[in-house]
Amino acid sequence: MNVIPAQLQTLTKRVEKTPALIIALFSGLTALWSVYRLLWLVYAGFALSSYGLSPISLIISFVVWIVVAVAAGLAAFAFWTRYSTAEEKPEQ
Repeated sequence: MNVIPAQLQTLTKRVEKTPALIIALFSGLTALWSVYRLLWLVYAGFALSSYGLSPISLIISFVVWIVVAVAAGLAAFAFWTRYSTAEEKPEQ
């Protein structure tokens, strides 16, 4: 079963092994940062509600960080798969 969309696979096949690793690592860090931001948004929502304010204004930020986390996670997985399946270029 293939989780990576075909269009993303064709894009990752153009990237060599070392740049694929770098892109995967930075995409993974971006996904982790997005999860961190989501946790702070939940905390801010609880803090706002304890003061009697509505945390509804945080919904747009919450959706944006979810989208960033999913996109970065998918890119990290795609490039990590590319890195792990890529063969080294033969030396000339």
